[in-house]
Amino acid sequence: MINVHGTIVPVVDVRRRFGLPARDFGVTTRLVIARAGRRTLAVPADEVLGVVEVAAESVVPPEALLPGIGHVAGVVALPDGLMFIHDLDAFLSPDEERRLSEALDGSGA
Repeated sequence: MINVHGTIVPVVDVRRRFGLPARDFGVTTRLVIARAGRRTLAVPADEVLGVVEVAAESVVPPEALLPGIGHVAGVVALPDGLMFIHDLDAFLSPDEERRLSEALDGSGA
């Protein structure tokens, strides 16, 4: 957890969800602050290259390219590769949301 302007924000490592090996994080870790459903989260990022604004009509539904890919709301072709737009409203399962709430409330095991 981190403190962002007086608000406690959980740090959620999603590397395992994407099939990536575990990694140690420290004070120099880059974090992306995002809203996932009703909760603000900090997600560690291996690298942050910047912010890209894209036109809504350039977003392709994920099923058109990769059927069955979860937690992706769309895909955009950029000059140097593909950008996946993750569906943060569906990012946490109800069970993950419950466990996170319990941990933040101090009632988790």
